[in-house]
Amino acid sequence: MSYHHGNLAPALVAAGFALARQGGTAAVTVREAARRVGVSAPAAYRHFEDRDAFVAQVARCCRQELARTMMTARDRHRSPKRRFRATGRAYIEFAFDEPGLLECAFTPHQAHTWNAIAGATEECAADDPDAARVLIDVLDELHAAGVISTAQRPGAELVAWASVHGLAMLLAGTDRVAAAPAIERVLDGVEAALFG
Repeated sequence: MSYHHGNLAPALVAAGFALARQGGTAAVTVREAARRVGVSAPAAYRHFEDRDAFVAQVARCCRQELARTMMTARDRHRSPKRRFRATGRAYIEFAFDEPGLLECAFTPHQAHTWNAIAGATEECAADDPDAARVLIDVLDELHAAGVISTAQRPGAELVAWASVHGLAMLLAGTDRVAAAPAIERVLDGVEAALFG
């Protein structure tokens, strides 16, 4: 991997993203990213306060990749119900396809997504795209279509996120085929809780 002068920080984060994909958060080090880019570790550390700051930037990229995956799945459908289910399924599928990215996305900064879901986004810069925002938008579509009542809408993102995220973390690295019934059960349960 090479970089252009003045573009070292993004090149290092891209290298960190590749490391996360291969081995999760533990694999993400400034030294290894610097080696991959072809610079010294001291040169790399000029762009990041410490490893935690570097991992935070890589984690942000991992969350953005999750959001893009959710958006792609959502946009294959027109029905609000199908868009919602596709969004949740894409999140869980991400755990099978990208376990290292999922683990890195949330390990260092769990509060980021909680802040986004709770609406306290002023405390941290929003990801772009933002996985929490994708979920909130599909829930708003369901509400606008009358699928979720006004009484059920407050806090619906917490019910959906906690259920799907919890299952994704449990299933990461397991057998996709064997997990299929659990996936359907959880998605059915979320819909029953919110659409009832």
